[in-house]
Amino acid sequence: MRTNDVIELLPAHQKEVVRDHQASLRLKIGPLLRDLGVKGELRDLQDGHAGFAFYAPGYSSTGFVVRINRKQSLERQRFTAGHEIGHCLLHPKSVINRSEAKEWWEHETNRAVTFDAREKFSEFQADPFEAIYSTDQTKLEREADRFAAHLLMPARMINKLWRAGYRSEEEMADVLGVSTSAMRFRLKELQRY
Repeated sequence: MRTNDVIELLPAHQKEVVRDHQASLRLKIGPLLRDLGVKGELRDLQDGHAGFAFYAPGYSSTGFVVRINRKQSLERQRFTAGHEIGHCLLHPKSVINRSEAKEWWEHETNRAVTFDAREKFSEFQADPFEAIYSTDQTKLEREADRFAAHLLMPARMINKLWRAGYRSEEEMADVLGVSTSAMRFRLKELQRY
């Protein structure tokens, strides 16, 4: 991705929806998911799993679902939701392919694995879908992280806070509903620190 603002890579309609939601000081995840046609769910997920996205036709208007671990801090939940929205919007084929791989695995092994599979996969040494899905995995994950950062901490909002006299990472993080470490990275990216 060769743009300063990952949101600019979205199709016009999605970009407009995101920009409308970014107009508020603290982006509201639930209404954004609704307006993008993505179903959002908070669930108790296995420790270590912050969340994931999957594709289930008919489950939402787009078929995409974002499931977030309710055991995580609110800031972590928000960033994870932004990350998974990034996968749905920037990498829809990889989300669909991963979901199709799960269906194939379930069919081939006759296992009663639901889309809560990540919660129940402790019996496996490794998630069997990772081998199918892992092509350029690191790149996709970095792009989704960058999307979450740009979604929740847009440059124009940080600039607005800066002009209003906010200088502390902690204060800005609190206002925008993100962790201090996420804010620190974003401020460095924007060359504010």
